[in-house]
Amino acid sequence: MRKKTFIYWGAIFLTVLLVGAGAALLGRTRGPRMTSCLPKPPAGVPYVLVETIADPVGAGGSEGPFGLVRSLPDEAAWKNLMEMGAHVTSGFLLAFGENGQHHWGVLAPGRETLQFFLNGRLPADWAELFEGSPSGEGREKGNATWKLVHAQGGELFLRVEGTFLLLADSPEELDRMQSAKIRHLESVTSGWRVQPGWKGHLRITDAGRPDLLHLGIKAEKGEEGSSVRPFTMEAAWRGVPPFGGEGAWVWEGAERMLAGWKGDLSVPVRWDMNLTFPQPLALAVGFAGLDPWRTEKAQSDDAADFGGRERFLKAWTGLPEEKVRRFLKGPVVISVGGSARAMGFVTPGFLFEFPGRKEEGLDFVRSLLGERWGLSGLLGRDVMGFEVGGAVPLPFTVMAAASRETAVLGYLDPHSLQPPRSIRDLSPEFEESSVFWAWVDGAALSAELQAFAPGSPVYRLMGLGEKAENLERLMHLAESLGRLAAVMPRANSGHVRWSGVEPPKGRP
Repeated sequence: MRKKTFIYWGAIFLTVLLVGAGAALLGRTRGPRMTSCLPKPPAGVPYVLVETIADPVGAGGSEGPFGLVRSLPDEAAWKNLMEMGAHVTSGFLLAFGENGQHHWGVLAPGRETLQFFLNGRLPADWAELFEGSPSGEGREKGNATWKLVHAQGGELFLRVEGTFLLLADSPEELDRMQSAKIRHLESVTSGWRVQPGWKGHLRITDAGRPDLLHLGIKAEKGEEGSSVRPFTMEAAWRGVPPFGGEGAWVWEGAERMLAGWKGDLSVPVRWDMNLTFPQPLALAVGFAGLDPWRTEKAQSDDAADFGGRERFLKAWTGLPEEKVRRFLKGPVVISVGGSARAMGFVTPGFLFEFPGRKEEGLDFVRSLLGERWGLSGLLGRDVMGFEVGGAVPLPFTVMAAASRETAVLGYLDPHSLQPPRSIRDLSPEFEESSVFWAWVDGAALSAELQAFAPGSPVYRLMGLGEKAENLERLMHLAESLGRLAAVMPRANSGHVRWSGVEPPKGRP
């Protein structure tokens, strides 16, 4: 009996010991919360908060699309600091006020880096980006305030605080950060709702002032003096070897982002139908619902233009509005890839697909081909796999085709169509029902965009000279995405997984 009692209590003691040791080790790894040093912005001020914990998978993972947050600062100095912070435990706060951006940062770079600053010297990796030296004493003796001047212009201030490096736009803001750390000043809230144990976390809020945050969110119209419901997004991500990762997000106030979207994203769709894509496929997105006239309010608001809209639709399609409405209503898939021709030049194509339209799809395409586009005598062949369909080869490659299962419209050579396939073949992420999904092959998309690069015939034909910088950014973005699959099971949340993104070499 004594032996059994000893084993029983010994097992309990060992369990408690292991749990306690594990908690201590986990706490030691994470250390003090970075965000405790970041002062809370005033009410009504939009901000972006980023917190990063050193990734346990090291170089085997990637931040994927979440790395784009490091392009948000308006100064090169802070962009570089956030890139450095991606490789160590760090936190950054960007506030967007009437007078522009304000920046705060806190890093835990390790004892060796801290000692350089305490000894009055810049570490080698910092010296590549900044010039500077201690400019005055901080609150504690020997803890100097550094003024750092970036190689591309701009300055900021730094101070050592225990195991942290504090960074801000002014010495006064460093004082406020120290006050926030000892709780004499309220710090920004950092109770993460989404995957709190993951490497990276992000919060974006426009605080009801989308005009300051510049997220492209259309503000709701209201009476003078009325407030706009804030938009807030919280996200988390972690690396998944080899060179991949996963993320998740939730948001509130997203209906403002969808203010111009008349579709229905309230009911998830089981995407178990076969879909038609261009070959090769670079990008595809699916929406659960499209119905531009789905609410009585939308119809009443457009009453003055109702007759003009109906005349336009009938002139373009040859069908009454009610038939066009039935055709448009339902799931929609947009894809990019394959090839098409514009004035004889080869470009990437794109395709709109309307699955499950049955007779409405057949009637719509027949009307386009026979009555509106007048293609009957020009086609000479059917589009393989469809009951009706054809294409206009010049001056642009435009096609339309339909069967009882689906209908497609697009700027695409019919030879680029691949046989119907399930989106589950693209990614296992698409097994679940969803209101939205997206699939991207970054390398293929970047290659497609090369057709519009400066110096190409299409670049000159379309007069894209003023868009050169935007095109370059878009190609860079595509390359950074790797192969990505994103799903929104509901309109207020989603998750994403990516692979094949080798992270750039960062500074330690």
